Amino acid sequence: MKEKIEKWAELLAMLKKIVSSAESININSNLYLLLLYFRIIDLSSDLRIAIQEGLFSSAPIITRSILESLVDFQNLVNNKSYCNQLDLDGFYSTLKMLKEYKANPDNPYLSMLKEVDIDTNIVELERKIKTIKDGGTISKKISGKFNDAKGKDVYDSVYNYLCQNTHGNIDNLKSKYLLINDGEVFIKYPNIENVENMYPYLDVNVRLLISTSKDIENIFTIFGQENIKCIEKYLKMLKDF
Repeated sequence: MKEKIEKWAELLAMLKKIVSSAESININSNLYLLLLYFRIIDLSSDLRIAIQEGLFSSAPIITRSILESLVDFQNLVNNKSYCNQLDLDGFYSTLKMLKEYKANPDNPYLSMLKEVDIDTNIVELERKIKTIKDGGTISKKISGKFNDAKGKDVYDSVYNYLCQNTHGNIDNLKSKYLLINDGEVFIKYPNIENVENMYPYLDVNVRLLISTSKDIENIFTIFGQENIKCIEKYLKMLKDF
């Protein structure tokens, strides 16, 4: 298994190098695809460290974030106009923060907005949101995004399990931190020697890297033929795990 993790690390380093070498491209759906792909690679690198170091609480949280980026990636592969959905999500998030600061300027967690022209930015964001919505795009919850990506089964199973870990579901906390022996209850900490229990996260990540890298290989020519060959080499390496 150590060799498997080392190959995984080598793949991630190569993918980062290839993506970083890409030439300048226009701001369109292809750029969004590239950004999402890089995020998946970046989070995968964090997941590798979590598994190697036995960071039991971090692995499911990181995997959940990877899945969310994958859903956006897959929807964008299937429909280039999905970039409007990504823009809409970003605009709504920023607008919510600006409105909170306007209503409560003493909020210590928003002190970075002190120098921002709040009213002007709110007006501009509302204008952009209206333009996107007038074009037919509606805001969707994460469940709707999984449905669009034909991933309802993933949402109802793996993603739900990861959310339980992320949100500190009480049953999950009991199984992770409590030990019951002869009616007595003890607090325990996950044993780093049981790091093999985290390998399913690695296997899930490998499958995601294979699927996204195939799409990237088919969509982009900006990497050049030599880099494409590198991607093919490491995809084969992953399949042989």
